[in-house]
Amino acid sequence: VVGGGASGLIALRTLVEQGCWKEVKVFEASDKIGGTWVYSPTCEETKFSRPTAMYENLRTNLPKDCMGFLDFDFPNDLPTFVGHKEVREYLESFVKRFNLVDNIQLCSVVTDLIPNDTNNPLTGSWTIQWQQSNASGDMESQQENFDHVVVCNGHYNTPFIPKIPGISNFKGEVLHSNTYRTNSKFKDKKVAIIGNGASASDIGFEIVEVAAKMHHCKREGPSLFNFESKDIQTHKNISRVDDAGNLLLEDGVVLADIDYLIYCTGFHYDMPFLQEERNKIRTAYKRICDLFCHIFPVNEAHPQYDSNTDEPLIPPSIAFVGLPWKILPFPLFHVQSLFVARMWAGVASLPSIVKVRESIAHDIVIRKQQNLPDHYLHCLGMGQFLYCKKLLSMAGLSKMHAAIDNIEAIAMVTKEIRVSRPADYKDLHLMKENQNWIYKDVDNALQ
Repeated sequence: VVGGGASGLIALRTLVEQGCWKEVKVFEASDKIGGTWVYSPTCEETKFSRPTAMYENLRTNLPKDCMGFLDFDFPNDLPTFVGHKEVREYLESFVKRFNLVDNIQLCSVVTDLIPNDTNNPLTGSWTIQWQQSNASGDMESQQENFDHVVVCNGHYNTPFIPKIPGISNFKGEVLHSNTYRTNSKFKDKKVAIIGNGASASDIGFEIVEVAAKMHHCKREGPSLFNFESKDIQTHKNISRVDDAGNLLLEDGVVLADIDYLIYCTGFHYDMPFLQEERNKIRTAYKRICDLFCHIFPVNEAHPQYDSNTDEPLIPPSIAFVGLPWKILPFPLFHVQSLFVARMWAGVASLPSIVKVRESIAHDIVIRKQQNLPDHYLHCLGMGQFLYCKKLLSMAGLSKMHAAIDNIEAIAMVTKEIRVSRPADYKDLHLMKENQNWIYKDVDNALQ
């Protein structure tokens, strides 16, 4: 398992519990488990750590009731919206609860995934190469053979910085949300934020508390959050920066004397250990191509690809867990991991190659019909719940559909409260009343 964040840890547990492998090992590049949930007050990159997207006062934008794995809850005494510290502690307690510590190898940077059978690179065994610090502190290369590989290295590591013509003329400081930690440096400053998603909203509402002026620049289309506020001016996107360093917007508006420009524009998928020509796994802008259910690569390199057999597809020996976005991450990682483990163990079977090819093509067609750009291939949104049920059904776990229905109900009411109370919804308490999930002010919830 490549990666010791949330997706890697739940993949580890499901594979261990399936009991079909002599050894299951996680390779984690840093010196801590937790992936993106490991907070560092500085943005310094070291041999075994790099800055994550966590900032000091971050709280989840999802309630803890739908944040956890499906059978391992957050502690009841925590607030509805927890901080990064509580999420990290949750993952550490998960590792201890399921006795996974000895399966995790820290400070191990995977550099290569090499298929041992070049004629069948998607269904054979693998040589994993990694680097690890030796007694002298130098990086030493090692390798080992494995029957299966799960890629769980996340997609919040390599910031995406859109190209803005003339950006070199900008007189202020440019940064990405990945390096934001506190709002202190923005006191009495003029700030412009670019982005439509959660980080733009969360960081924006934090900075507006101290900034002299706050501008939100976004592309056409709905934002993930309602960003209207008397203290925040919402604009069209930036078209270019002029010679004087002013931000010229798409509607002709000019923003002058901006001190900080913050990109809240997301991240690239970054898997340097995969080589397309050798691994026969094609990547494109913000997506991995030709995946069945966003998990298994199935293309011309698969031995059954050109056949029309009704036999179940031979499961590829490499799987991706955690690619989808705009999701409830931990529950979805759990479902994907169960699906992978049961397919590899032979407890359940994949559909025929004909149906798999149709499914992969259908994913692309649906997004084109919705006028979504190609890089939205892994964007699931509210379709994630049907997706999870589909995976569970194929894995022979339809009994878990009720758990998906429950987190879907929570997601729906959370989506509504984000729109109606964007600035303070994280201060509310989620509770169940007459079989319905509702949000209440904390004082009212305690009565």
